[in-house]
Amino acid sequence: MDRSSFANPSSCESTSVGGKEKKKKKKGGGGALKLSTDPQSVAARQRRHRISDRFKILQSLVPGGSKLDTVSMLEGAIQYVKFLKTQIWLHQAMISLSLVANNAEDPTLLFPPNDCSLLPFHHQQFGL
Repeated sequence: MDRSSFANPSSCESTSVGGKEKKKKKKGGGGALKLSTDPQSVAARQRRHRISDRFKILQSLVPGGSKLDTVSMLEGAIQYVKFLKTQIWLHQAMISLSLVANNAEDPTLLFPPNDCSLLPFHHQQFGL
C-alpha cells in the first residue's frame, strides 16, 4: 500500500490478500437485531425461551445448580426424582401394611372400589 491509501479512509474498506479482494462489512447505525418472522423460527425461538426458563427453575431447585453444567444438573435431578419415587412407594407400602394389620378382619377396607390412591407411584397413570 502507498501513502495515499492511508490518507483516504474509503480505501480501508477493501484489502487485497493473495490477489483476492475481501470487503469488510460496515456495521449499520447500531440498529436493533431483526428477528425472523418465519413460523418455524418463531416456534424454535419460543421453544428455546421455554427451555431456558425451565433450566433457570431447575437451577434454583438443585443445590449448587448455578455452578453445574447442564448434564450434571440434569443427572442430579433425575437421581433425586428416582429417590423421591422410591420414598413414595415405601411410604405407601408402609401405609398399606399398617392398614392390613389394623383391618385384618375386613380386607375390603384396604382398597375402596376404583381407588388407586394406595397403589405404588409407578403403577398410577397420570396424564402429564
